[in-house]
Amino acid sequence: MARWTATVLSILLAGGLADAALRIEPRGPRGATAAAWMRQSLESAGVQVAFVNLRVARRSRRWLVAVKIYAAKGGTLTLKHVVRARHWGEVRRALRSLAERTAESREARATGSASDLQAAALPAVGTPKSAASAPVAQAGGSAEQAEPSVRSSSSEERAPLAVATTHTPRAHDNRADPTPVTRHPGPGDRSVLRVGIGAGLAYRRFWLLLPSSGAEYDLGVYSQVTVQGELYPLQLVTRSPLSRLGLRVTYEFSTGLKTRVGQRDGLALDSGQSRIWGGLVFQLPRFSHPRLPCFEVHLGAAHHVFEVSDDPVAEGLSLTSLAVGGAVALPLWSFLVPEARAEYRVPLRAASRTLGRYDAGPASLVGYAVAGGLRGRVWAGVGYRASFVYERFGGDLPALAGGSPLTLRDAYLGGDLALTYEL
Repeated sequence: MARWTATVLSILLAGGLADAALRIEPRGPRGATAAAWMRQSLESAGVQVAFVNLRVARRSRRWLVAVKIYAAKGGTLTLKHVVRARHWGEVRRALRSLAERTAESREARATGSASDLQAAALPAVGTPKSAASAPVAQAGGSAEQAEPSVRSSSSEERAPLAVATTHTPRAHDNRADPTPVTRHPGPGDRSVLRVGIGAGLAYRRFWLLLPSSGAEYDLGVYSQVTVQGELYPLQLVTRSPLSRLGLRVTYEFSTGLKTRVGQRDGLALDSGQSRIWGGLVFQLPRFSHPRLPCFEVHLGAAHHVFEVSDDPVAEGLSLTSLAVGGAVALPLWSFLVPEARAEYRVPLRAASRTLGRYDAGPASLVGYAVAGGLRGRVWAGVGYRASFVYERFGGDLPALAGGSPLTLRDAYLGGDLALTYEL
C-alpha cells in the first residue's frame, strides 16, 4: 500500500512540476504509472528534452505499451517500440532500456554532427590557404570594402551545414529492443506448462440392483487429493494452430474410507477409490477483445477404481469411459476467471467379479459430467483454482448367459481448491 501511495504521489508531482521541455502524454489503464516511470528513466539517462506518447492496453492477460519518443512536440520521431509483458516489473525494465537507447542515440547524433561541422570547416583540396582564409582586396578598394562579400559568401557556405545538422531517424532507432523481456511462451496467452495440486471433499454413492436382490454402497463425505497437469509442447516449435493442442491429466485419490453397505445392515467396510482422466485438449482461437469468452474442446478417457474390502460384489470394481466435451472461460480479470465444463461419457468397460457376468458395453451405460468454478493468477505464474464437478452414470446391463439384467447407478459430487503454477 505504501509503495502504491508513493507511486501516485510521484505521478502527481511529475505531472504538476515537470519541466515543459520533457512532455509525456499517456493513454489507457495505468498510463499515469507508466508515464511516471518513463519520465524517471529519461531523466536518469540524461534526456531533458523530448516528447513521449504512451499507449497502455491490456490484451490476452498481457500488458502492451506502445512507446513513441520524439525530439520535441511535433519534431522528428526518434524511437518507436511496443513492450509486451506479463507484469509491471517487466514493463518498468523495458521503459528503462528504451530511455537508455534514446540517450545513446542522441549522443551518437551529436557526435556525428560535430564531425560534419569539423569536416566542413576544412578548406577544399587544391584551394590555396591564403585564398581560403584571407579576404582579397580588389583594385580601387580596401579589405573593409571586400568584407561584406566575404561575409555573404561565408553565409552561403554555412547554409548546407544547417541542413546537415537536421537528421532523420536512422534505421537502428526502430530495431527491436535488445534487452531480453520475459514473455508468455507460445501464441496468445497460453502457457506451455500448467500444474496444480489441491485438496477437497467429495461424496459418492452407487447401486448394483437385481430384481431379487441389490446392494447400495454409500461412501459418504470424504477427503481427496487432486493433481492436475497440462502440457502444450508444440508452442515451443511452432505458432500454427497446432500449437493450441495439448495434453491434460487429472488424478484424484482417497484412502482409508469407510463405505456403508445397505444390504449388510449398514456395515462400514474399509475402502478406497481413485479417478484418473487423460486426453487431448485444443484451445480454440480467442476473440480480439480480452473480456470475451474463450473456448476449448477435449477428448479423453476416464478410469475410476473402487475397492471395498470383504465384499465380493464391489471387490476390484472399475469403470472406464470415453469423455467428449468442451469448456468455456470468461476472463474478467487475470485473477478472476469463471469457467464451466461439460462432458458426455460413453462407458467402454465395467469390471468386477459380479460385472464379469454382464455386458457392460457402450450400449448398456450412459453418463455425463458437468463442472464449474473459478481460477486466476495472483502473482507471476502462481495462481489458484476452485472447482466442483457432478457426474452421473446409469444403465441396465444384460446378462451374458441369459437371465435378469443388472441395474447400475453411480453418482459423484466433489469440489476442491488447488494451488496452480503456469510456465
